[in-house]
Amino acid sequence: MKHLCIYTNTNTLIGTLGGSATPKFKRDGDEFTREARAYQKYNIAQGAEVFTHGVSARQPFRDRLWDFSQIVGEHIREHKNADVLAYWGHGYPSGIQLGFKWKHGASMLARDMIGLEAKTLILYACSVAKGKNNFLLWIAEELIKNGVKDFKLFGHDRRGHTMKNPFVVCYKPKEIPAPAESPGIVVPDDKTILIPERIEFRKIMSPEAWKGWREGLKGDQRFEFPFIGIEDQKFWQ
Repeated sequence: MKHLCIYTNTNTLIGTLGGSATPKFKRDGDEFTREARAYQKYNIAQGAEVFTHGVSARQPFRDRLWDFSQIVGEHIREHKNADVLAYWGHGYPSGIQLGFKWKHGASMLARDMIGLEAKTLILYACSVAKGKNNFLLWIAEELIKNGVKDFKLFGHDRRGHTMKNPFVVCYKPKEIPAPAESPGIVVPDDKTILIPERIEFRKIMSPEAWKGWREGLKGDQRFEFPFIGIEDQKFWQ
């Protein structure tokens, strides 16, 4: 399996609460870098190929998008297609820190996935799956619009610590019966259409499994969760 990993290095000082009157500070970009490299180390040990690139967020959005497009373009030109595209950085219901925002940004990222032939997208970012309309859903809709029938998109529906955030959401295509024929609607020959299916990990787990899930994400399970069988209900009991 091949992984293309992108992380943002924001170099932003964030104050942390503590018992001391003097606040302690850390650089949030350092955290994204460490997490991405831990993911890389783990998956290389499993026999995967992992390509990791950092993008500076101390530049305008257009420059971040340019850097990202250069990375993806180089991989496509050199036939280094990726099974997995993963991102570490800040996220919001409307987009991610790289500069991808709203539906046009989701469309751009979906086209990058198609170019890389990536079937799995993992956004280790806050809130990209929050609400009925969100960035992760828009990517799923764009992939379906472009005829992609096999994909899994992972993100979170609230804030949390990148890979250790337990509130994971997955979007994948779901086949449903096509609506009855009417003017302006073309019904496929197999009488079915694809729609994005939303799966919230919290809702498919028993309380015992949820407790174990949160503990597991403190260890190696945080590297493995995008590749487990979501439909295997025994796993969640």
